[in-house]
Amino acid sequence: MIEKVGEADSVGVDSFEDAIADETQTKTRDRVSKLLGALGIEVVIAVDDIHYSGGEGNSAEITESMAGAPDLLSSIVELLRLDATHLNFESVDETDPSAVSDFINVNWTGFSAHLRNQLLGAVRTLQRDREENVEESEIAHDVKAQGALRAVFDGVVEFMQMSMTEWNAGWRELLADDRKYLVLIDRTFNREQHGGEETGDEILGELLSAQLDSVWAGLFTRHARDEDGERDLTKALREKHPDQANRVAAIGKFRTTSIALLPAGLRALLLVRELNAYRELAKGALSTAGESASEQFELLSDYAIVEAIAAAQEEGTFELEHPLRLAQRLFAHALLVRFEVICSLAII
Repeated sequence: MIEKVGEADSVGVDSFEDAIADETQTKTRDRVSKLLGALGIEVVIAVDDIHYSGGEGNSAEITESMAGAPDLLSSIVELLRLDATHLNFESVDETDPSAVSDFINVNWTGFSAHLRNQLLGAVRTLQRDREENVEESEIAHDVKAQGALRAVFDGVVEFMQMSMTEWNAGWRELLADDRKYLVLIDRTFNREQHGGEETGDEILGELLSAQLDSVWAGLFTRHARDEDGERDLTKALREKHPDQANRVAAIGKFRTTSIALLPAGLRALLLVRELNAYRELAKGALSTAGESASEQFELLSDYAIVEAIAAAQEEGTFELEHPLRLAQRLFAHALLVRFEVICSLAII
């Protein structure tokens, strides 16, 4: 007999999913907090033209754009959650676009100028992306990214969000204190600058050229659609800025589809110097291990080799390189000791 799922059951499922999401966010924030704390980073800055409103607007511009755009709805709900609690938004059904629209229409004049600008920026980013025929999945990443960053960083460190215009107005003075910063820069600023498809590269290059040891910086962009895209864009950035190649990386906004994906992207950026050192260490260690294993192989007696092969054949695991792996095992402990320090960083 098939039982119909009742409303109470549906609420229970929603509550369970919310609990899982909250637990994931808590774990992600904890991992990010440990990583930033280990490096002494106190401030995170996100530079993105989604924070540029682009002029006056009204509530209708927001509510009409939400129709058929669930990712925009979730982004707007997040903004309202954070900034409009004094207007009793917690009583609104966040999953109902009509209810959210009614709330915005009724309370628009009571919103702060900052909140209105944020809402307009999100809507106009979606509109601009659609005008440029950006894929819907990338539009979703564009619209949701800043909310995901806020969920991860806000309360863990000082978190600042600004447009290119705001950044250009005084970034040197902003970074001149003794604190350590992480700066995440979008790649495209078409809403603030005509032909700004790769303006973020220029902003990043200018920041890197200042050679501030207290600053970690990278691109946070929809142009890196997956991990392969991240690698390709990171390679291009390092070729473009060879003197700063050990300080730059790209993170794809696709990581905001699941907040748990974000720490891996941050580690790849924040540990660029350590990872490059790790690669050099690993190459040297593997080369040494190969030479040592070859020498040790020469010292193995015929009996040891025959017995090793016979045992492997009996287990059904015999491979031609088995004797070599037997020799290499003698040096495994030494390799583990050499990798221990850097590997401990990767666990964070």
